[in-house]
Amino acid sequence: MAGLRDAQLETQLERQPLMRPLGRGSAPGSEWTQHLAAILGTLLSVSAGTVLGWTSPALPLLGLPEEQQAWVGSLAPLGALLGALPAGLLAERVGRRRLLIGLGLPYLAGFLMLAFADASTVWLVYAGRLTCGVSMGASTLVLPLYCDEVAEDRIRGALGVYLDLNMTVGILLVYVLGAYLSVMWMSLACAGVPLLFLVTFPFMPESPVHLLAKGRHREASESLAFLRPNKDFGPEMAAMQKMVDDAADRDRKKSKGNLNGALQPRDPTPPRAVTELSRRGSQDGEDPPVPATARAVCLVLGLMGVQQLCGINAIIFYTVDIFEAAGSSLSPWVATMIVGAVQVAASVVSFFVVDRAGRRPLLATSCLFMALSLSALALYFYLQVEGGAWGALPVAALSVYIFFYSWGFGPLPWFMMAELLPVDAKDWGSALAIATNWALVFLVTNTFQGFIEAAGTVTTYALFAGVCLAGLTFVGLCVPETKGRSQEDIQTMVREGRVS
Repeated sequence: MAGLRDAQLETQLERQPLMRPLGRGSAPGSEWTQHLAAILGTLLSVSAGTVLGWTSPALPLLGLPEEQQAWVGSLAPLGALLGALPAGLLAERVGRRRLLIGLGLPYLAGFLMLAFADASTVWLVYAGRLTCGVSMGASTLVLPLYCDEVAEDRIRGALGVYLDLNMTVGILLVYVLGAYLSVMWMSLACAGVPLLFLVTFPFMPESPVHLLAKGRHREASESLAFLRPNKDFGPEMAAMQKMVDDAADRDRKKSKGNLNGALQPRDPTPPRAVTELSRRGSQDGEDPPVPATARAVCLVLGLMGVQQLCGINAIIFYTVDIFEAAGSSLSPWVATMIVGAVQVAASVVSFFVVDRAGRRPLLATSCLFMALSLSALALYFYLQVEGGAWGALPVAALSVYIFFYSWGFGPLPWFMMAELLPVDAKDWGSALAIATNWALVFLVTNTFQGFIEAAGTVTTYALFAGVCLAGLTFVGLCVPETKGRSQEDIQTMVREGRVS
């Protein structure tokens, strides 16, 4: 039946001139519209970066008590957790593009609140951070889905890196603004980013996969005609339709099986038959075994866990405080901008190598060098040597840490989430992964200062280094290589537990 549907769809496309491909083959530069859609969409990631980095220059200028500072730092990830929970369902209901456009408004409103807040109106600071956080959580769920679904397999990694790349641009932007502007003008400048997004992104198309899932074939063809200029996208559209149809068939079978199980007892299946069914997986369009989806979800949760438990957001939120505590010979503001620039540079490098070197090498080297740099930082605080070459050690260690975080574990978990999860689990699986991510951000940032006071700086950074080493083991044993592979190939690897 699936083959008959595909043939009927291709016949229908050929009969409608509006949906006819513009040419044969893949012409040089035919990917530029995919890059354009991803860049404009991830302007929301620039906003997310300004939200994450805002506390570093703003908190010293606001002069709030330590308890209030902790809440200002942690309310944005708390809002992100709340925003992520319904985002998967909303993305399926209203579409990726429409939801993203709606998410630009809370960013704009939140930064306007922050612009007109001060130490006497701390409730307005709280409200602005929470409002921005809601958009941040939802957009970091929807953007990986959108970039994954508009991209061809061979450039999917590069488009996926845009989310983290533009997030690092946002962090650097707010670091630079904070060095020269007041909190009000810095926040107003940050509000210009979602405004630019709201002016430009509505001209981009909806995800063709989402349109096909909703039965809107003509609009899906128009979307692909924009995203694949001078290319025959007919076979790719047929493959997308098959993927969507298979997912719908699995949902129907699950619903039917649940109904039958509720109405009548089911005959027991011999263990050997169960093993054989699990081994076969989803061959010939059959329902894939539950462990395959569970394994994909566990992989995504593992990647998200390492991404946040390595301490990245605690370091970004309190960059100035870290350099002041270290007594670095460099100005904390200069050191902060150096770290932000290194983060952007590493994301740019990752953009160019992710579809050449592969995901696993980048993740492994990311864990290894993050562990080494955090160990060096722990050693510095242990020795507490002042002046000379040692004064630059915190900057050097954190620059190496930030570089290799942004090289691997910064960008890759976001878009590997969309790669690893099957179509019929992307809504709830993505919501679970992003909610877990932001829950960990809230936990780490809200307990970072208290943990340092209780356990000490050396123990804190040594613990983060230990998480990185655990992540290295996880990558080596469990995470599959998804570079250049189709969704069908990736699901086969996940089902069989292969890493290459």
